[in-house]
Parts: sequence; C-alpha cells; structure tokens
Amino acid sequence: MAFLRKSSILLIVIYLFNSCSLYLNNLFNNSKGVDDRASLITDFNEDFGSNYQILLVSDVHFEANYERNEKLLNQIMEMSEKPVACFVLGDLTRNCTQNEFNSYLQFCDELKSAGIKNVYAIPGNHDCDDGGTLYLRNVYPYKSYYRLNTNKFSYYFLDSAEGSHGNAQIENLKQIIKSDKKYKIIFSHYPLYAPESFTDKLNKVTERAVLISLFAKSNVSYYFCGHTHEFYTCDFGKFTEVILGDLKWSKSWALLSIDENTGYVSYVYKQ
Repeated sequence: MAFLRKSSILLIVIYLFNSCSLYLNNLFNNSKGVDDRASLITDFNEDFGSNYQILLVSDVHFEANYERNEKLLNQIMEMSEKPVACFVLGDLTRNCTQNEFNSYLQFCDELKSAGIKNVYAIPGNHDCDDGGTLYLRNVYPYKSYYRLNTNKFSYYFLDSAEGSHGNAQIENLKQIIKSDKKYKIIFSHYPLYAPESFTDKLNKVTERAVLISLFAKSNVSYYFCGHTHEFYTCDFGKFTEVILGDLKWSKSWALLSIDENTGYVSYVYKQ
C-alpha cells in the first residue's frame, strides 16, 4: 500500500510539474492560450461528393530534418480510390520550431503529390509551446478551432493542445452544435478517456463530463483523437471515441469512409 501511495504521489507531482511548466512557458513568453486561439468557430466548406474516404493520422512529430514516410506514401499510391483529404490530429512537431513546421509542410506537399487534395490539421501539446503563433502561421487552414462543412456532414476540429478545450471554446461549441442538424464527427488531440493514466486524457473531469453529454445529445457518431500513441476505442453509447496510434514510430493510420446519402460512417485502422 505504501508503494502504491508513493507511486500515486509521484504521478501527481509529474502531472503538476508538466502543467506548471506549460503555464510558466506561456507566461514568460507572453504566449496566448487556448481561450485566445479558440473562442469563436470558423467555417470552411468542401464538396467531397457523396461517397469518399479521409485519411486520418496523428502524432507525426516531425523534426528539423525531414524523414519521408515511404510506407504511408506507397500505401496511398496503391489505393485505387484516393482519400479526398487527410486530417492530422495534432503533434505535428517535436519541439514547435519553424524548421519542424517546414518538415510538416513538406509532408503535406508529398500527400498532395500522392493524390490527396487537401490536408486539415489541429494542434497537439507539442505544437503550441509559443502559444500557437508558429502553428497558426504555418498550418492550413490557419485556425485551431473550426468546422468543415460538407453537404450533410459537419466535421468539428477542436483545439485541446493544452490538455483542455478551454471555457471559451466549449461555450461557443455548445451554441454552435445545438443548431447544427447535420451528421457530426469530432476531431481533437486529447482523448476524453484513455486507460493508461490520468495524464493521457483531458485534464478536467468536469470538462470530460460536459463534452461527453454534449456529444451524446448532438448526433455525434465519432470522436477521433491521438496523443497516447496507442490505439484504443471507447463506446460511450451514442458515440464512439477512437484514439489513433502515432504515425511517427508505429506508422499507424486510419481510413474513414463516409456515405453522405445515408449518413453511414466506418473506419479501418492500419498499422
């Protein structure tokens, strides 16, 4: 029992240290936080057709020296029907430097050369050490909180780069999603629930409860995320959380299939 108590205390100390480090970094660098980046949603529109696929990747963790992902690019080239887009679910970089963002942009160019028309992304905890300045300057569509509208689907991209979606984003989301009658899929970096440890999911228990309740009442079918580097799914009854493994080391990714006519959604996970 004494060992378990010591282990629990150690985990709490590590968690508090990491949280304080992020806070102090933002403070001394005069950086903005999630409430500054993501207070009002921005809408974008796409016509993907009636039946299509979307490539999902997370935790790509690019470094200054770009490493070409031959396996993924070859798999895309071999697809008879190319994904219409790629969604990147955070942690584009290792240390939030301009050279690392340049590597990410090179990756986007290679995806487009392989036949993918566009790449959408959200930030992860490795991407906003400067408050999100470099992220918002480099990463399309140059927003960290937005909605991508198709004919019958709404894809919500949320900013959870600091381990929380922030009060402003959540309050805005509540108002927006309430009047949205389309089929909905949510994308964020941090999981609502992850089995490994309490540091692998959203920091606040109340925030998780609010979002789970909101999504369950709002015709959301899936919540896709990353961060843990391990594949995991959690059934919340009305919707399912899918945590993607990392692309950087495990080379894992998912292919999302959408039928706009029926609202049917399915995915295949690859590793």
